[in-house]
Amino acid sequence: MATIDHGKLEVHVIGADEGESIVLGLPNDEWGVVDCCAGDLSDENTNPTLRYLRNRGIGRLAFVCMTHPHVDHYRGISQLLTAFNPECFWFPSAMTGSELELILRHELFDAKKSGSLGKTENARELLKIFGLVKDQKIRSGKPKIPKRAGTGTSLYPTRADENAILRISALAPSTRQAIRYESKLKNCFDADHRLKSSLELSDHNWISMALLVTFGETRVVLAGDVEENGWNDVLEEIEGASLSCHAVKISHHGSKTGYCDNLWSKFARERLPISILTPFKRHRLPRQEAIQHIRPFVDRISCACLSALDEREFPIPFSTSAPVASRAILHQKLGLQAKPKYATGRCTFVFDDKGNCTHEEFDGDAGDIPSL
Repeated sequence: MATIDHGKLEVHVIGADEGESIVLGLPNDEWGVVDCCAGDLSDENTNPTLRYLRNRGIGRLAFVCMTHPHVDHYRGISQLLTAFNPECFWFPSAMTGSELELILRHELFDAKKSGSLGKTENARELLKIFGLVKDQKIRSGKPKIPKRAGTGTSLYPTRADENAILRISALAPSTRQAIRYESKLKNCFDADHRLKSSLELSDHNWISMALLVTFGETRVVLAGDVEENGWNDVLEEIEGASLSCHAVKISHHGSKTGYCDNLWSKFARERLPISILTPFKRHRLPRQEAIQHIRPFVDRISCACLSALDEREFPIPFSTSAPVASRAILHQKLGLQAKPKYATGRCTFVFDDKGNCTHEEFDGDAGDIPSL
């Protein structure tokens, strides 16, 4: 019997000093984006996701997903919505109509309270994203489909089809984490809807989405910034065998809060998956403790932006505090380009529908992290 060619699944993980973006090339020639990490919102050239899509000649997106309202995951999504007007926009289940209004209000009030121009710009970006979703739904000939996702939500195809060769569903956030987040968010406001306290930065991770991409026998987990409590809920609600996968985008930039006991053993139940890391330099992520926890369960750890690794956690050859000449030599040895103002890199893995990685490549500041 002749073998049927079902095409390929492309997973392009883009990293920077802070943030991440994942471009998915689907076997039916559709494309989607999970998160975004633009450098300067006034300069589209600093949006590596937009730049990559245009360089590939991609003119349409089937979906854009914002895993949670952390700036390193949504900065620049407004540019994607404007440029591509995707059919679907996915975001966490906790961001319902009333809660979404509170989140936007919180971010604007918190920015005003802090007096930070950066926070103000980020709050306006979040407001612009949801404004575009609403506006494009009204004026588009084919209404945009906003979809709030929680554990078990089927996202792609738009009409759930268990027989589809490519399916995307949500692993997180759980209902428990959504309720926890909503309760704390509401407690930030007084009876007159004035901000009386602010959310902790980490609180937004409670509602982070995690996605499971299934292509035939191939399974890829995109873990967002889900933390320990969220993963415990996932293990309670989803059968462990269903988490076995061929590749994992590591949760929360390699933080020691980004996993729970037995999670990675479930990912590695049938094989050692490829793992991909997106660092967050300002917060010194990843942490060596997390990397050492993950290593026994993976085939390798690839990093989308090596220069963002903190030298206190990962010493030379990835240190960026060395003299310029030394850094240039190190970059040359690693086959990397000199670090630009906004350093970015890309890890690409291409899979067939049998779980085989048929192609991989590193671009810019990306590469594998060696064992130390």
